[in-house]
Amino acid sequence: MPPKELTDKIVVCDYLFYRLRGESSFNWVRLPLVEIKVRSPNAEYGTIGLVDSGSDKTFMQKQEADLLGLKPLKWGDEPAMGDAVGAGGEFPCDIMILPELQLMKHGVPFCSFRGLNVWVPRTEIAIPYAIIGRDTAFRRFEIAFNEGRKKVTFKRI
Repeated sequence: MPPKELTDKIVVCDYLFYRLRGESSFNWVRLPLVEIKVRSPNAEYGTIGLVDSGSDKTFMQKQEADLLGLKPLKWGDEPAMGDAVGAGGEFPCDIMILPELQLMKHGVPFCSFRGLNVWVPRTEIAIPYAIIGRDTAFRRFEIAFNEGRKKVTFKRI
């Protein structure tokens, strides 16, 4: 039985962190990454997504879209695509429908999106993880980043 969805009006998540290896040492990097679960008829798995107030779109890594068996939308006979601009420059993307994406806290969902348009870079190295853009969570929540405490707060609108 799946866990009950959190219905709290305010959900506070700690930034997730990882070790970034430099030339001679390791540095800890903390970012507003949240647990997410993605689902399609072909697969379901948990991963992380960067909550990014500077991104107009929601992105998914190419290898994740491949694992889920997602296919580009069609505009007439042509695949739906567009160019995105990120920290690494401009990169071409296919636009696909993700059947379900859930935002999670400690393995429990607190928001679900269905039939979500996601932008998928055509190269595997364009983005390091999924990106939760303003077209999704920011339409359902007031989102505040507290860099000092390393927390991101989701307040239901």
